[in-house]
Amino acid sequence: MKRNLGIPERALRLILGLVGVIVVYQQSAFGTSEGIVLILSIFLILNGLLGRCYLWKALGLDTSGKGSCEFDERAGD
Repeated sequence: MKRNLGIPERALRLILGLVGVIVVYQQSAFGTSEGIVLILSIFLILNGLLGRCYLWKALGLDTSGKGSCEFDERAGD
C-alpha cells in the first residue's frame, strides 16, 4: 500500500500516539479502558511512522498530496 498520509498528519498521529502511551503508563491500574487506549495509541504511532492509514484508503482519502486516491475537492461543483 502506498503512503496516503501527509507530513503534518503523520506528525500529529505520532504525537497523539506517544501521549496516549505515556498517559496509560502513568496510570496506577491497568484495565480495559487503558488497554483500548494503548492499542489505539500503538496504531497511531504506526500510522505516523509508516505514513499509511487503511481507513483513509477505504474512504478514498489521501492527504499526502501525491497518491492515486486523492480526495477531489471539486467533485461537489
